[in-house]
Amino acid sequence: MTSAYEAPDRQFAEMVHRVDAESERQTKRLEHASAEELKSVVRDRSESNIARGTALLVLMCPRDPEWDDLLLELFDDPDQDLWRMAITSARLSDPRIRTKLLSLLDDPDDQNWSEAAIWLARSKEESLLTRFVDWLERGDEGHRNVAVECLNVLKTPAAQAALQGYWESGQGNDDVRLEVAGALLGMGDHRGRNLLETVAQRAEGVSSVVAATLIYLAEPGDGLSHMRKILDDGDLKARQMLVGQIRNFTHLPHAFTADGLSEARVWVQTQLENPDAMRN
Repeated sequence: MTSAYEAPDRQFAEMVHRVDAESERQTKRLEHASAEELKSVVRDRSESNIARGTALLVLMCPRDPEWDDLLLELFDDPDQDLWRMAITSARLSDPRIRTKLLSLLDDPDDQNWSEAAIWLARSKEESLLTRFVDWLERGDEGHRNVAVECLNVLKTPAAQAALQGYWESGQGNDDVRLEVAGALLGMGDHRGRNLLETVAQRAEGVSSVVAATLIYLAEPGDGLSHMRKILDDGDLKARQMLVGQIRNFTHLPHAFTADGLSEARVWVQTQLENPDAMRN
């Protein structure tokens, strides 16, 4: 019998509320600021990380002509979250940025090298294929996970062949094989589909949420059906994780309260009843 739903840790919910409130305050403060004023806030290390990050986001729309120069400054900023945010709007064709990202592949900070790898993959840096395959086959868990994402982002025949070969070899622990199966499914290759279905149907823990989400990203209708089952019949951990995951897709006003479960159910059902609203 499914246990009663409980909201996640109250302290975490309060922290998220404080961050959201401060982000809203900074957005109102900066929404009409000039580009020069916004850049001044970004460069001012005495400002809070939320203020600097908000200024960056406002500056992205419309994109400032000096954006790439500002990004190069942020690579050396103590708050490394700033360049990782700014890179989403950079011209990766800029050789200075490409060179910097390549140098970060050996950075000791896991967030830095992984973010650099992913954005190089998004810029179709096919010269890194050998490195990604090496990470997949011989790297630690973190490098294997990033390798799967990078090969999935590249989506070249060689990248797909590397994932297929890894799958067929039987390598990797359960978590890695789940990610490989999801990447292959996203490329239209169903050889790992049975694993994704089996894990999603268990409706237990983080792995079931990962499996349902990977199916959803490739085949929305089937993924949503698995999500509905988890929300209805899953264990507490799976339901909490899925409510948090759905919050990444849409706004759930009460995601961190007991009402988050019902809001997530409404979103899933609405998506199922409106195929045009599903992810493409």
